[in-house]
Parts: sequence; structure tokens; C-alpha cells
Amino acid sequence: MGICQISTVTYLSLLTIFAVCWMISAVLYKQLLPIFQLLKAPFTNGFRLFDH
Repeated sequence: MGICQISTVTYLSLLTIFAVCWMISAVLYKQLLPIFQLLKAPFTNGFRLFDH
């Protein structure tokens, strides 16, 4: 029981951390999108897989 409980708490903690990081990343991505586009532009021809 103890190991399963610890695993569940750890899983929920990691899930919460992931959610927070994802929200922060989303906000930063919206703010830095023009910079990302400028950085990506020279590599577009070489890295078609990363285009969305």
C-alpha cells in the first residue's frame, strides 16, 4: 500500500509540475513567437519536419 501511495503522489506531483511548466511555456511561446520564427526561418529548408 505504501509504495503504491507514494507512486500515486509522485505521479500527481509530476503531472502538476508538467501542467504548470506547460502553461508557462505556452505563455512564453506566445510572447517569443516572433523571435522563434526569426530563428526558424534560416533552417526551414533543412528541417521541414519541425514545421507546423
